[in-house]
Amino acid sequence: MSHDSLTKFIKVLVNKNKYFPEETNDCAVIALSLATKKTYRQVYNKLNKLGRKKNRGTEDEFILDCLDYFGVESRIVPKTSFNHASTLRRINGNLPVDNRYLIRTYNHISYAEGGELLDLWHEESLMRVSEIRKLY
Repeated sequence: MSHDSLTKFIKVLVNKNKYFPEETNDCAVIALSLATKKTYRQVYNKLNKLGRKKNRGTEDEFILDCLDYFGVESRIVPKTSFNHASTLRRINGNLPVDNRYLIRTYNHISYAEGGELLDLWHEESLMRVSEIRKLY
């Protein structure tokens, strides 16, 4: 991860650990915090109001509603648009640097900008990419 990306990611994690240190299964909260440029706490509270349960994953409907609430539009992009981007490990570095994305795998969601994933899972992850959403 570049210095700027790492700084953004750490800022979200610090906010998480300040208010919700015991929270788990929160990849969507982290990804949405980065995607919406809102704090972990703001996104966490909004997702809870939408119906997300503590220490549980987040339903796709809640993710889309949260994006909409914070004024971020998204569209699904065909996975075939990215060469060799079948897993999280392979997609890192294969994304255009001038766009932002949410990348869905089975039971996980990641955020990407500047051509790289802002997620700790991608280094060794062979999780198959199931959906790529471009953010506007």
